[in-house]
Amino acid sequence: MFLLDTDHIVILQTSAAGLSDRLTHRMAAHAPNAFLIPIISFHEQVAGWQSFLNRRREAASVVRAYEKLGRLLETYAKARIAPRARSMA
Repeated sequence: MFLLDTDHIVILQTSAAGLSDRLTHRMAAHAPNAFLIPIISFHEQVAGWQSFLNRRREAASVVRAYEKLGRLLETYAKARIAPRARSMA
């Protein structure tokens, strides 16, 4: 099993300057179900888009941000989310 962090996810989402190709190539050597995403990555990205939206004033920027937020939701809906951590209490 491999746990992708938020940085890995952003690289895959944005096709960042050749990094996406390298990461995709390395991931291809493993079964798709070998990768998990922590729920905190979802929270970090949603919080980032919420902050972005709170600063937007122009309608076009707001619409574009909501479109990206929708794509984020679609991405995570298809992903395998890592089980939550158990309480130590």
